[in-house]
Amino acid sequence: MVTGTGKFDYFLWRTSLKWQDAVAAATAVIERWNTLTPFVMTTDKRDAVWIVRHGSTAAPFFQLREDSLRGSVPRVGDPLGALLLLCLVRVHGDKFRLTFTDGQPIDAAKLDPSELASLLPHAKHDVFRKLLIAGSELPPPASPTTPPAA
Repeated sequence: MVTGTGKFDYFLWRTSLKWQDAVAAATAVIERWNTLTPFVMTTDKRDAVWIVRHGSTAAPFFQLREDSLRGSVPRVGDPLGALLLLCLVRVHGDKFRLTFTDGQPIDAAKLDPSELASLLPHAKHDVFRKLLIAGSELPPPASPTTPPAA
């Protein structure tokens, strides 16, 4: 039985992207996921908070705050937040980092989707694997273009 109280029941995450770029990256994954099941995203630009939830519930499973581009997501329980981060790490590995609570990094780019899903004890349903595959198949981000010197 999983109790949810162990030191490895959470993943720690952080991003080096600016808030707007992190929101764009997460939005791209959620838009891809929307082809499989409905998700709802809201953005409060005044407080700089992006929130996402599954369409079947009012409770959000992840948020990005401009004032704190780091946090934790449960490994045990609802796997959607961790799945979103695993997808972001696979596509933007140098900009999104995910670690176990002991600091050991998770290199999602080196693991296939079934190995990644096995990190999450409650990601047993086939739809979670499909979400992970769909979100991981996004094209890599375009390199930023530097404007010519004046």
